[in-house]
Amino acid sequence: MSVKIVPITDLRRSAADLVEQVNQQGEPIYVAHRSHARAVLLSYDSYESLMARLRDLESLLTTQEAADQKRPISPSRFAESARPFVQKLLAHNRPLFEELARR
Repeated sequence: MSVKIVPITDLRRSAADLVEQVNQQGEPIYVAHRSHARAVLLSYDSYESLMARLRDLESLLTTQEAADQKRPISPSRFAESARPFVQKLLAHNRPLFEELARR
C-alpha cells in the first residue's frame, strides 16, 4: 500500500476525481496544507467499516472494564454489546445454520 498525499489545492481542483479514486482503489488519500496533514479522504465503505470496528472495540472495552472491576453488566448493555457480534456470526455462518435447521 503506497501512501497518497495531495495538497489541498488539488482537492479543491479535482475533488470528484479524488473521490472516484478512493472508491475504486479503497485506499485513503491524505490531504496536506502547508506541508502538514490536515484531512483524510476515505470511501464511504471504508469509513463505515472503521466506525463499525470502533463500535465493536468500544463494546469489548466496556465489557472488559466491567469484568476487571468485577461489577455486573446490565442485561441490556450485554445485549447491546453482543448484538453486532451475533449478527456477524449469523451472517458468516448462514449456510451452516440453514443446514443444521434442515436436519
